[in-house]
Amino acid sequence: MRTHSQLLSVATIAAPLIILLGLGIAIIAMTNPRAEGWTTAPEFKVETISIPRGWFQYREPGEFTVAGHVIDGPVTSRFVRAGIEVMKYQVSTADYDLCVMDGACAAREAGAPPRTDIPATGLSYLDAVSYAQWLSAVTGQHWRLPTDEEAAYFRNNRPEVRETDARNSFVDKWLGSYREGAQRPRETGTAVMPFGSFEENVFGVADTGGNVWEWTSTCYARVRLAVDGAEISRTENCGVRVLQGQHIAYLSGFMRDAISGGCAAGMPPDYLGMRLVRERHLYESPLGYVRNFIRTFPSGT
Repeated sequence: MRTHSQLLSVATIAAPLIILLGLGIAIIAMTNPRAEGWTTAPEFKVETISIPRGWFQYREPGEFTVAGHVIDGPVTSRFVRAGIEVMKYQVSTADYDLCVMDGACAAREAGAPPRTDIPATGLSYLDAVSYAQWLSAVTGQHWRLPTDEEAAYFRNNRPEVRETDARNSFVDKWLGSYREGAQRPRETGTAVMPFGSFEENVFGVADTGGNVWEWTSTCYARVRLAVDGAEISRTENCGVRVLQGQHIAYLSGFMRDAISGGCAAGMPPDYLGMRLVRERHLYESPLGYVRNFIRTFPSGT
């Protein structure tokens, strides 16, 4: 039989662990904004693509000036050290509407009915962040918007390399194209297409060539460069975010329809949607178990 001192030793070791576990559960419950009144979590089966690490050419987003003249952002070689796990398809109307029904997301703009094969559009950056937070909560996984650099990499975007001419303002050209496009209705045949309507890229990511632009977490930046390319100053405006699509675009975070206004590079995006990346953490499994356990209790109990 165990002696009194042995039992006391076991209790001394176990008590702090039990207290820490209880505190952990309490913190998760208190810090989770959706802990009360949740509906039963659906079984999400998100198809993802693991993108290998590697080098790629990347044009930095934002407005770059040299001696007061606006130029293209510099093209640099970047190395993505950690692999990226990204959704193969964009978030669907059906999946986004589950977040709406759960009270965690604002209803999207009127459009396609809830279907699992149609990308959700009419979404702002704020909508995308809300959905990522909700999906993370109901799955116990960590989902987020990609950075512009990550999105450019897994979309396999290759920047057009052209000579920089400080005498011409490319932004003026972009804004001119934007105003021209904004005055024209969307052309026939530019409706939101089902998943798989466009080819997969070299990584297996689908529909990157479609007409749905995808929000990133990267803030719009204004950068002053010296003649030799050295950075003099940088000012970020996180009220405006970078989108990746057929061309790069910059829009206010609350915009849901680029045609109605905003600041964009090139022709205005047709539709605004999202594609999330997943970060894997060691605590994902126990965190998901605890969160789903909390969600089984009805509101008010």
